Amino acid sequence: MKIILLLLIFFTFNISLYCQIILDQNDLPAPGDVQLSYRVDSIQGLTLFPGDSGANVFWDFGMLNFWGGSPTSSLDSVRWIFPDSIQTFPLADIALKSNCYWVHDWITHVIKEICYRDYYIEDSTGLIYYASNYPYAYNLYNYRTTFPILQYGQTKIDSSRIVIQKSTDSVLVTNIIDTNIADSWGELNTLIDVYPVVRIHTTETVWDSLYVNGIGELINYTPDNYYYKWYTKGLGFPVMQINKGILEKRSDYQIARFAYMKRNDAGINNLFNDKNDFNIVPNPFNNEAKINIESINNEKNISMFIYDVTGRQILIIKNISSDNNTIKRNELPDGIYSYKIISDKYFYGSGKFVLN
Repeated sequence: MKIILLLLIFFTFNISLYCQIILDQNDLPAPGDVQLSYRVDSIQGLTLFPGDSGANVFWDFGMLNFWGGSPTSSLDSVRWIFPDSIQTFPLADIALKSNCYWVHDWITHVIKEICYRDYYIEDSTGLIYYASNYPYAYNLYNYRTTFPILQYGQTKIDSSRIVIQKSTDSVLVTNIIDTNIADSWGELNTLIDVYPVVRIHTTETVWDSLYVNGIGELINYTPDNYYYKWYTKGLGFPVMQINKGILEKRSDYQIARFAYMKRNDAGINNLFNDKNDFNIVPNPFNNEAKINIESINNEKNISMFIYDVTGRQILIIKNISSDNNTIKRNELPDGIYSYKIISDKYFYGSGKFVLN
């Protein structure tokens, strides 16, 4: 009898460490959040299966491979900021800043940061995509919810429309219908951790029409886009996602990514400006400069990725240490370059330097 009782207690406490989570408005992103995620290897991502739906499901994605073969090459970062175009997009509560690069204004001789921004409204129903300046400035009509706050079994349908003035006589109109359903909950394992999650499955149908001098023609119809996104409490973005749709700027093949971490230390400045725990001396420089990192903490595999003003990666300096911390000009032309410094465990930050 005692043995049976002990077995019942053991199985009761080992069925699941988690119960069903309930998302709310506090789980949406906040201004100052820096979201870091890893892209999954492109070949593996094409065939990655989203798994079962239902209650108390366990999804095991512990076998994921990094895009490019390493964590440093696959790490992406995006920043959430307070909206900075109040006059153009007055309803926005928050903006997503991404795809940044620096250019030199040859008239004012000022270095300018150019970034794409997507603008959102946040309320009790979720994160609502409202407007964008990528690649043209536009508003959405009947806005679409990209992070719906749903409980298991709930459904939300959005019908939205994007109108982009391509030229003086042509307009591109994109109509979108999204069906969002919280189709499952349970536990999800990635290379980072195991999380209690709820999965939201979105199906997306897209019609693209081009109007020239008021005469419209359907130029593209995509009925089978989809998004699988697993959310946990307090992160602000998906723990895991498998997508094929226009929100990823891709509707022709499937891609996947998983969360690394979220940073919010009174904003993004400590993570992204020259007051971080590293600097480049001198800056600007002519032939070579030193990378000074104050808190390496015996970490290995620290790498510096260098990009030109178009965002093209042109150089990688690997295994940065006190004995290997020099940026050499080599054949690089004069100009402004951006960079990010990453190890296998830590994102040191990013910035820019000038060669003259």
